[in-house]
Amino acid sequence: MKEFFESLKEKRQEKNISLEDIHQKSRLPLEYLEAIESGNVNVLPPGYERIYLRRYAKEAGLDVEEVLNDFDVFTGNRSPKESKPVVEKPQQGEKPPSTTPKKNVNLNNYTENLNLDRIHKVFWIALAVIIVFGAGYFTYQQYVSNKSNPELQVREIPTSQLIREKNQEDSLATASVIAASQTETQIPSLNIELRGLAEKTWVGEIRDEQDTTDYFISQGIIHRLQAYDRVEFRLGKANGIEIWLNGKNLGVYADHERVANFFVTREGIVRN
Repeated sequence: MKEFFESLKEKRQEKNISLEDIHQKSRLPLEYLEAIESGNVNVLPPGYERIYLRRYAKEAGLDVEEVLNDFDVFTGNRSPKESKPVVEKPQQGEKPPSTTPKKNVNLNNYTENLNLDRIHKVFWIALAVIIVFGAGYFTYQQYVSNKSNPELQVREIPTSQLIREKNQEDSLATASVIAASQTETQIPSLNIELRGLAEKTWVGEIRDEQDTTDYFISQGIIHRLQAYDRVEFRLGKANGIEIWLNGKNLGVYADHERVANFFVTREGIVRN
């Protein structure tokens, strides 16, 4: 078998072709080319012997099919009889059998002509590009999502500010009630002021059995309202609010901090 590989080297040298030339054209490593000519095919990657041998023979200017056929014979994959098929001649008077040429796609020949090293490099480069592109696309989508949906900023509002805003709303509501009542002949007879004495007191009110609202009043805050007949109050602390009616101080409902329910009419505070 060694003679077979030595003959390959001799034929290459006769054609004045160096292993470097074959290496440049086939892109096969020099160590693989040297292994072929020395008969040390075990160095080649398993399963790629015929592929590398085909590329070597092609670039060395040898008959590729003849080289591969001899290689199969020497390695025992094909008997010498199989290497040269005998074509029987038709006897006299017999018509030669009609032979239809078959178009066979030799997939092995195609893969053997491929540059496997280049395929491996292209594969890994393509994979790296896909990974980088995917990571960039994901990062961009996160950026767009965060930009279109910014996190809500929580703003702490002091209780005193909340009460002032609530009182402003109540004042606007009272103004609208007063403006509406000016168009009527009846004039509100109750002008009530609620003055905060405690740190914070919850107030619920029902004006003339129609308008219902609730709010907080802290110490030093004055809440004014008007009504026609009466206002029903519910206080979170009985002593947390000082009540004024039409300019007269009615004092607090009681001197304790329990919940209180009562009415304010023209006569003053009416206990439930």
